[in-house]
Amino acid sequence: MLFKLEDLKTNLVSKFYPFSKKELIENKDKLNFDRYYLMDNKHIVWDEELLDCFKKELDWTAIWKLSKIDLSIDFFKKYEDLIDFSSIDLSKSFFPSKDILNLYSDRFNKNRLVLNLVDNQLDFIDHHKENLDWDRLSRTFNFKQSDEIVTRYEDLWNWNLLSTNKSLPTNASFIHKFKDKLSFQTLSKNPSFFYTILKNPNYENWNWKYFMVNPKLEWNIEIEEFLKPRIEFKMNPVFKRFDLIYSQIINFLIMCEDNRVNYFLVDKYLKHISFESLSKSMIHINPIFFHNHKDKIDFANQLLIYKNKDMISMKYILDNPKRFDWKYGHVTRLNITQEFLKKYPYKFSWFDLSSNTFFDWDWDFIEKNIENLHLHRLSLNTAVFDCFMKSPNNDF
Repeated sequence: MLFKLEDLKTNLVSKFYPFSKKELIENKDKLNFDRYYLMDNKHIVWDEELLDCFKKELDWTAIWKLSKIDLSIDFFKKYEDLIDFSSIDLSKSFFPSKDILNLYSDRFNKNRLVLNLVDNQLDFIDHHKENLDWDRLSRTFNFKQSDEIVTRYEDLWNWNLLSTNKSLPTNASFIHKFKDKLSFQTLSKNPSFFYTILKNPNYENWNWKYFMVNPKLEWNIEIEEFLKPRIEFKMNPVFKRFDLIYSQIINFLIMCEDNRVNYFLVDKYLKHISFESLSKSMIHINPIFFHNHKDKIDFANQLLIYKNKDMISMKYILDNPKRFDWKYGHVTRLNITQEFLKKYPYKFSWFDLSSNTFFDWDWDFIEKNIENLHLHRLSLNTAVFDCFMKSPNNDF
């Protein structure tokens, strides 16, 4: 038990403590350099002095996780025997210069590397285009609102995936130029095209059903009026009456796990709401609707419960135990306390409890139950770190 507690302290401090460079060096032997702990500490500003100091302790396959590190040509030359070239390009600080490419391009993951290139390095793509993952490039390449690169590799793109790309040009000339290749269903929910669609609503290829889940859309009376003559659900001709189509709109938004369905989760649309569909979703329900109609919600869905955990009181759980599916232990993810656990009528999940950031943690509770709690989950829990830092047992 003592060994596990000491591991927990080490992990928590390594993961969350805002070390200065001096503190890191002084406490080198007390830290866990694992990729999930010290190497994932967002407070540390890494530099070559620290890398040199911890060269033997660092996991070089996870160097990409270090925040604020300068990945210059000097860095690559100095550490090229240690760098894991298959993962270093995952770093958010990685923007390869021509010098880096000239020396190391054959050692990188080329499909990820190409996402970090700037315009003047397209010769790299030309040289490797036969071996690149064009599905991935279609989704994520930064076109900077220019159609030059789109045209340059016109026959290589996956046009359905390309239509999801938020950096495409959105002007009418681009749409017209590639109208036979673009997926208008996908473009309709691409947030970059939202205002283009509003300005050009009569373009016959827009998919208004998918436009409803465009991230840019905010439901209001004007949007309702805009969609009235355009939206069409072909499942039943009766739904051509807009007052009856609401059930289809609401269920479609629920099916898409779109929290903007809350616009319709009011008593005005109550007759159109399927509580069965809502209960099977992961929608974060607006508090007024949730509290007014929680007796109609099926609490067996642990994901729905987790999404709405801030609105489920301990009293309600204890007063209505049969409304919850206890075998999954998801109740221990909610806003509960040690007092609640004493009254809890069923076996609960220590595994889920270990990640609970709402729980009233104290070090005595952790010491008494350390064998039941999950060490890794506890170690990644900010509330447990706060508990440790306030504890008289903090001997760090």
